[in-house]
Amino acid sequence: MKRRKFIKNAVALSVASVLPYRQVEANNSIGINSDVSENFIIEKERRIPVRHQADVVVCGGGPAGIGAAIEAARSGAKVILVEHAGFLGGTWTAGLLGVMLDHQNKKGLVEELKQKLIEGHWKNTEHDTAHLFTFDTEGMKLILDELCAQSKITVLLYTYVTGAIVQNKRITHIITESKSGREAIAAKMFVDCTGDGDVAFFCGCSYDWGDAEGNTQPMSMLGAVTGLDFELIKDCVQWGGFSTRQAKRNLIQEIRNGGFEPTYRMPCLFELNRGIYALMAQHQFQMKSVSRDDLTRASIEGRNEVHHIVQALQRVGGRWKDIRLVATASQIGCREGRRIHGLYTVTQNDLTEGKMHKDAICHVTFGVDIHSTKNEHEHTGEKYSRGIKSKPYDIPLRALIPKDIEGLLLAGRCISGDFTAHSSYRVNGNSVIIGQNAGYVAAQCALNNIPPIDTNIRLLNI
Repeated sequence: MKRRKFIKNAVALSVASVLPYRQVEANNSIGINSDVSENFIIEKERRIPVRHQADVVVCGGGPAGIGAAIEAARSGAKVILVEHAGFLGGTWTAGLLGVMLDHQNKKGLVEELKQKLIEGHWKNTEHDTAHLFTFDTEGMKLILDELCAQSKITVLLYTYVTGAIVQNKRITHIITESKSGREAIAAKMFVDCTGDGDVAFFCGCSYDWGDAEGNTQPMSMLGAVTGLDFELIKDCVQWGGFSTRQAKRNLIQEIRNGGFEPTYRMPCLFELNRGIYALMAQHQFQMKSVSRDDLTRASIEGRNEVHHIVQALQRVGGRWKDIRLVATASQIGCREGRRIHGLYTVTQNDLTEGKMHKDAICHVTFGVDIHSTKNEHEHTGEKYSRGIKSKPYDIPLRALIPKDIEGLLLAGRCISGDFTAHSSYRVNGNSVIIGQNAGYVAAQCALNNIPPIDTNIRLLNI
């Protein structure tokens, strides 16, 4: 009898706790009166609540977005940072690309992050990684959370930007979708750090895509591996004591020895921190970063290939016998996206001439890095520099200002540039600095009611 009474009471308690939730769900349902046909649905007009207001809204929490949000907040602006993932860092964290590229000549937040990674023992200090500043991606997540909290930034994770409201050629709101529903966020200034220029696209801005034929650089799915002895495999690792190109040749030969041919002819293996390595050894060709179907296919195929590569190395045995795949990236690495048309377009000539600007916001030293756009080109031996000899050059503020819309700045790889220039400035060290200046300028515009091109704005020297 006691058991029956317990079960009866437990069921009653369960029903009582569920009923209120079901009632709330019914009261908040939407779209039930929409017109439906075989090929499309017409949604009825509905009110979208404006849930947040800020001086500056930064869309995208990757390297560029982090730079923009933190600098805007430190400049006195009320800042909201919107990110679709469950953590910040973008390619650094979700993409498992735990390296700083083109960081040597950078100050500002790049230098600050490097110092925090070292102090927190998240930096690989056991082995010299030369030009690669490698770090533990989990440590980066923690540091970014702390920096945003210290700057009193309102961070909205698990939130997608799905639209924009434009009035008199000026963006006034973004539309978001999340578990909290469809909402609007108002701001005086917005910074598009989505990588693909999503906000600018929703505003109707014009843009370029890929090369002259529409071809884009491939995507890459990275993996984190462990179970390796550095002293035994160091001839296949990117580090300061060995030739980078030779290490790549050695690694692909080992993968081939295991009976597998990777899609990336120059695979990379670099130590993130104390026995954890990042493996970048595959390419997904002819995929668009703005296509859900392409991203799905690229992620599934890429993840499958990473497993095959690790299994191939395991078959080689010896120094590879204990290699284990710890994780694949939660977000496939996309090298390209929309390049929004700005007041100035960074071009190949800027690189070859080493062009400088009075309104410079970032000094780029990274060379041309165009990965093969088609699978058949991967094994031709063509250099990723395409034979273009570049010099250090500037990115001007004008390349961050869309020509078609007001109230918006660009940061990261979606700024205004051509296909060749983009392959150089797109790396994360530059994205942080571009983001910082975008955030700083956005704050000045929001707080002083002036346009981004105002000559009274003194740009950051970082």
